[in-house]
Amino acid sequence: MGGKLTTLVRLQRWRIDEARREIAALEKEARDQTERITSLDAEFAAEMSHEIDDIVATTGRHAFVTSMLAERDRRLADLARLRADIGARRDALGELVWERRRLELRIEQIEREEAERARRQEANAMDDQANIRFIAKSTRGS
Repeated sequence: MGGKLTTLVRLQRWRIDEARREIAALEKEARDQTERITSLDAEFAAEMSHEIDDIVATTGRHAFVTSMLAERDRRLADLARLRADIGARRDALGELVWERRRLELRIEQIEREEAERARRQEANAMDDQANIRFIAKSTRGS
């Protein structure tokens, strides 16, 4: 039984490692998304700092700014989804860690029970030997 549980613990450790790698990848993606949003904000601020007197240029600027704001909103929505996914995966990771710990505790309990069983068997064997010697002495002395 302990061997099967040990295998399950190894499997849980592998799952935990995989989950941690996935979370790290998602966190990197979230950081990259945040950097892209910051870059868009800087580009927007730079664009808005220039004064334009030409009506054609103003129309083009409006289209550019509108598309930039739409891109920023899309990236913010993606970032929110990423953060929600990271939170859910962290919760799942916590459950995996708890399950692994539960299995480890069960293995420790089995090992303690087996050690106690072995100790009792040894004590019983010693008692049997003592009884045999006692009986042998009793029968020789009678």
